[in-house]
Amino acid sequence: MTQLFRLTHATLALGLAGALLPTDAAAQKVSYDFNRTTNFSQVRSYAIRSSDKMSDNELVNNRITTAIAGTLAARGLASSNDPDVYIVPSVASETRREVTSYGPGWYEPFFGYGYYSTGWYGSYGWGSHGYEVRDVQYSTLTIDMVDAKTGALLWRGRGERSVNPHWKADTIDKKVFKTVAKIFKNFPPGRDDD
Repeated sequence: MTQLFRLTHATLALGLAGALLPTDAAAQKVSYDFNRTTNFSQVRSYAIRSSDKMSDNELVNNRITTAIAGTLAARGLASSNDPDVYIVPSVASETRREVTSYGPGWYEPFFGYGYYSTGWYGSYGWGSHGYEVRDVQYSTLTIDMVDAKTGALLWRGRGERSVNPHWKADTIDKKVFKTVAKIFKNFPPGRDDD
């Protein structure tokens, strides 16, 4: 009985620890911030400025600028050689190690650890928790809106998502356009697009 209690207690503790581990790659995260003294109703024109912090893939960069231009046009802004604001996009990438926890219901009729081609896993008993560790690539698109006359940052939007290097061109198109649309969802500030 004491042995069973210890086993149940240990399994419960490991299960709770597994529940606290990050799960599979997170969904896209979007945020924005802005200068609260800016009257965005006066922002009517833009020009996109290239950044040295863009992707090393020119095709992706073209998708980003095309998506920005389309989204701003839908917001009533016009492209101009003498703009009110400059739009400066940048891209950063990183690889993160993530852990997926598997809960009760997975058939694990043994105790121990092993190694799959995707990473280490552990199992803690019949029908209890296991986990998988893997490297996930993330990309963050930041879009700055800068006052053309003063150089002051007026608005910044950021979208972060996991990316798959094996996506096809159509998938990349959809992901880029969706990310840009989400970043600009609340532009201009105060816009209610829920």
